[in-house]
Amino acid sequence: MDILFNKILDIHKTQLNYLNISHKKLLICFSAIPAAGKTHISKILEEKYKAVRINNNSIREIIKSIIPGTKNEILDKRQEILQDYLLWFLNNYSFLNKLIIIDSGIDRKYSKIKEFADKNDFDLFLIHLKVSREVAYKRAILRNGGKEDSNFTQNIERWIKENKKLLSNVLPDILLDGENLKLEELFSNLNRIIS
Repeated sequence: MDILFNKILDIHKTQLNYLNISHKKLLICFSAIPAAGKTHISKILEEKYKAVRINNNSIREIIKSIIPGTKNEILDKRQEILQDYLLWFLNNYSFLNKLIIIDSGIDRKYSKIKEFADKNDFDLFLIHLKVSREVAYKRAILRNGGKEDSNFTQNIERWIKENKKLLSNVLPDILLDGENLKLEELFSNLNRIIS
C-alpha cells in the first residue's frame, strides 16, 4: 500500500496550500452528514488561518485517476483506499504547517483520528455542522448538476445514524447551524487556540 499511497501523495501535495507556514498542532474536524457545508467552511478557515486543508473529494479524484473503472469492486476498492489514505497521510505528515483541516465528516473514523491526535500531541477541534436531511438532499442534487445523487440517496440513513452515534458519545467544541451559518463564534474560539 505504501507505494500506492506515495503515488497518491505525489499528486495530492501539489494541491495543498500553506505547507510551509509555521503553526502549532491542531486538527480541525467535522461531525456532519454530506452536503452540510463542510467544504464551504473549510475553505474559509483555510484562507483565514493559512491552514492545510485535506479534502476527501480531491483525494477521491486522484485515486480515480490512478485506478479507473466503474465496476462495483473497483468502486469499493477506491473507497477503502480513500479511508486508509487519510490516516496514512496524517501518520506520514512531514510538512511544517501543523494546522490541518480535515474537510470530510469524521463520524465513522473519529476514534482513529482521536487516537492519531493523542499519539502525536495534536489538539482536536470538532465542529458539529447541523443541517436537515431535506436541505442536504437539495444541496446534493445541486452539487450533482441538478441530477439525483444515488450515492447520497442510498447512504443518507447510514450517515445520519453515524452522526447521531458519534454525538451521543463525543461533545463537539462548537455547534454550527448549516442552514443559517454564522461563523463569529467559531472564529472567536479558533482565534484563542491558534493565536
